[in-house]
Amino acid sequence: MIRRFLLLTAALATVALAAPAVAQPPEGKGKPDHAGHGDKGHADKGKPEKAGPARPAGPDLGDVVTATVLSEIERRLIGDYFRTTPTAALPPGLAKKDKIPPGIARQIQRGQRLPPEVAMLPLPDDLLRRLPPRAGARPVVVGSDVVLVQEGTRLILDILEGVL
Repeated sequence: MIRRFLLLTAALATVALAAPAVAQPPEGKGKPDHAGHGDKGHADKGKPEKAGPARPAGPDLGDVVTATVLSEIERRLIGDYFRTTPTAALPPGLAKKDKIPPGIARQIQRGQRLPPEVAMLPLPDDLLRRLPPRAGARPVVVGSDVVLVQEGTRLILDILEGVL
């Protein structure tokens, strides 16, 4: 009887230890079902796709763009300033309203980087004093628009079109 119990225990232990070797690998690990089965027409031949460089942890670029926009109060202050200030009173660069070529103008979109050949003119000081301070971003004049750009990267966070 003891012999039968030991034999049964040994058999169960063998099955229990062998079970993980027969188990399926976790999802995405191991060879695909078709690997090594003569799938000659398949281009990648069961090899995993190469991954690009690892992205740094932190907020996604889309998150930064979504979170940083001009508030309604800022939009109103900027619009009112340029509507009520005579063109002659504006700084020389702002008074002439530089035209941007159409090809470059199409590149000026929220979430894109401002092309290096596009000049960013600062807002007048008296207008900047009325606006709340921003860390890491500043509103600038580009053509006839006011654009909120991230400092150092020229990433366009928001656009207030046709203000000038």
